[in-house]
Amino acid sequence: MSVEDVALQTQRLRRVAHRHPSAVLLAAQLLSLLLYPLMDDSAAGRLLFGAVALVVVPLAVWVI
Repeated sequence: MSVEDVALQTQRLRRVAHRHPSAVLLAAQLLSLLLYPLMDDSAAGRLLFGAVALVVVPLAVWVI
């Protein structure tokens, strides 16, 4: 995959996120729900889940 392809794909994702911010929020929340059982067993997993929460909460505020 070339640099131009990656740039085009990134631009496309930004456009979708701008048009449908609630869909991005839903995807982030579903991802965190799916990953939570896998990450709950270790301290590093809980730390990663906290980092994901730091992204999801501002995203929720942006959608509102």
